[in-house]
Amino acid sequence: MVKASPSTSGLAIVSPTPPTITPPTNLVRPGTITFLSDTTYPPQESMDTNNQAVGFDIDIAQALAAKMGLTATIQKTDSPQIVGALLAKKGDAIIS
Repeated sequence: MVKASPSTSGLAIVSPTPPTITPPTNLVRPGTITFLSDTTYPPQESMDTNNQAVGFDIDIAQALAAKMGLTATIQKTDSPQIVGALLAKKGDAIIS
């Protein structure tokens, strides 16, 4: 939503209002959004030397979770099984 404010010059000053994001209530684990990801595609997603998921898809997942007041968990899932895993509620979303 954008709000316009009148100014003395006759121009409107536009300031965006950030949207309110309501976290989902049917998460696999309350307070955590579990992303399914095939972590074999750097730089999008891969595993670092500490076996932690890294890459710009992972950064996006963490930012989305933070906007909803949740933490993000990345569940490594091979591409051929990723949709089935989502349908089986092994994760809340796919980022891959």
